[in-house]
Amino acid sequence: MHPSFSEGKLTKLRANYVCQNALIVYSHENNLDKCIRLNLEDNALTDNEVISITADVFESFLGAIYLDQGIDKAKEFLEQTVFPYIEKKTIFFYDYKSTIKEYGDAVGVEVSYELLEEHGAPHDKTFVMRILIDGVDYGHGVGKSKKDAEQLAACKAIDKLKIEK
Repeated sequence: MHPSFSEGKLTKLRANYVCQNALIVYSHENNLDKCIRLNLEDNALTDNEVISITADVFESFLGAIYLDQGIDKAKEFLEQTVFPYIEKKTIFFYDYKSTIKEYGDAVGVEVSYELLEEHGAPHDKTFVMRILIDGVDYGHGVGKSKKDAEQLAACKAIDKLKIEK
């Protein structure tokens, strides 16, 4: 579809269609989430773990199709479930960290992240990260993983710096 795209641009495009958010949509679209049995009453699983399992089910289902029926059937399944989103250019995930890193490289500034807070039970933590650009605080992000918190902090820095997304 995009023969003129660079390897880097193709990698970003691919990442959008295989990220957790996309896999969850594909899983729900195919009612695979209804095939999961989880005991949520005893609080053994966090919301993040349930979300992760829902995404994993789609990948497992695709793998099962491939192992059971071969590559052609797996491709056919992808053509029905994933390709329509690619054709519509659906955005499931925007990588703010990559955008801010590219900005830093282009203008010659150092971009780093610092953990400010970490709280909660070991299986259900919340992280507060801040982004520093040449040592100056450009924003904080809060998330259930350090990566999520960094993404949110990077988004705030992009907004402050008025960088085109």
